[in-house]
Amino acid sequence: MKKLRIIFSLLFVALLTTSCDLLQRLNSNSSQSQPSSISSTSPSIPSSSSSLQTSGDYLYPSIEEELTVHFLDLNVSGDCILIDYGNYEILIDAGGNKSAGTNIIVPYLNQYVEDQCIELMIATHGHEDHIAGFVGLSNQASVLKDFSFGTIVDLGEGYENLNSSNELTALQKQYNELRDQKIEEGSQYYTIRDLYKENKTVWEIAPQLTFSFLETKFYNIPYTKHTQNLNNYSIATQLKFEDKTFLFTGDLEEEGESSLLEMNQLSKVNIFKAGHHGSNTASQEALLEVIQPDIAIFTADSSKESTYNFPHPETIERLVPYTSQFYTSYYNGHIQVKLLSSEKNIDIECSERNELFSYVAYLNCYPTIQAIASIGSKITIESETKIENAESLYNRLTEDEKTYVYNYPTLLEAREKFNQL
Repeated sequence: MKKLRIIFSLLFVALLTTSCDLLQRLNSNSSQSQPSSISSTSPSIPSSSSSLQTSGDYLYPSIEEELTVHFLDLNVSGDCILIDYGNYEILIDAGGNKSAGTNIIVPYLNQYVEDQCIELMIATHGHEDHIAGFVGLSNQASVLKDFSFGTIVDLGEGYENLNSSNELTALQKQYNELRDQKIEEGSQYYTIRDLYKENKTVWEIAPQLTFSFLETKFYNIPYTKHTQNLNNYSIATQLKFEDKTFLFTGDLEEEGESSLLEMNQLSKVNIFKAGHHGSNTASQEALLEVIQPDIAIFTADSSKESTYNFPHPETIERLVPYTSQFYTSYYNGHIQVKLLSSEKNIDIECSERNELFSYVAYLNCYPTIQAIASIGSKITIESETKIENAESLYNRLTEDEKTYVYNYPTLLEAREKFNQL
């Protein structure tokens, strides 16, 4: 029996080392993976070269010193997250809208995905702001047309975005067609339920890098437009690099987060991609008490023209007891979180360095103002700059920025506290 386990382990590793180069060379006569027929073999997560060998039983053949997680600015609220480890890439969502897919996401990925093949692609759920970029504009560049994929994971049939008639939306149909074409070309395909059935939820990419799919009850509750909230079906994942942890919850709202807590052994995280773009329906206190994030990132359009005005002040207030570091794609542009092996610091680079959002967060969080009053008037923001008086922070804003600040309902309470400092 022990010998059989060893043989199976070797076969498992061999399957995982299929390269993107090999995938791209598959022709129409090759064995095809179909959406309705999921292979019982291990996930076909390719390495960067077919000649490379894995280090032990890991998916990536070498140990890299740096991990970068990119949170793209799509000019609208929407998710597109690229995890970049050497020549191994994971893409979580390509949202925003079709224009963002063609004009922002594809050019951005071209800078970082040198071999045009992404090892793992995840569509967390079928809403436009999470999959439109996969489709792109008609007859133009799109993520699913311009890149190859080792493995594709999504919710699958019966869990897709529906219109008011409980039929697939036009965008969902377009996504499905392009995804199925990639599967015909050789990409491995799994629904999230298949991963759990086949015990393939933890992906050991390298000795210090693990990517995990997290479980919720919604993966097995059939979806209908009028009885369920598709946001709660979002595929949630976790990334661990040495002693640092990222949590990605898609658009999970309160009920989805409760199920996430119930079915997983969650603990503190360093970087939290705030759920549902910072909506007050997500990032509930029960979850935050467990994960206690050091850094919160919002993939949101915070402009005054935005319909949703993400992130909501209630969300910021719930986060304030745990972190003073807030980043949002609207103010900070593309956000890159860089980790170096054996270094404790978390380096964050932004294409637009605008610290207004941190100021806004402090100005509008009544619990924070109470905390300031109790410990003195010094506070620390993301750049570690000491502000002697919270009132002076407000005065540094432009008139337009102050108008934005006044959108928050707790501002008057905050101002009263400021006057007492």
